[in-house]
Amino acid sequence: MKVKIIDGLDTSNVEDKINDFIKNKEIIDIKYQINSNQGQSCLVGIVIISALIMYEEKTND
Repeated sequence: MKVKIIDGLDTSNVEDKINDFIKNKEIIDIKYQINSNQGQSCLVGIVIISALIMYEEKTND
């Protein structure tokens, strides 16, 4: 089993990255996480979306 972490600042970007990555792979599981952070000097919070993809390379059996 292998893992890949993909992250981004908006859902459509993360979705595109995931869809591109999972082509021709056997997906075991995908775990999502959303983190938000608002610093004292920052008026706008930052949201980071990340996905942990557990997969196997497809073999030509």
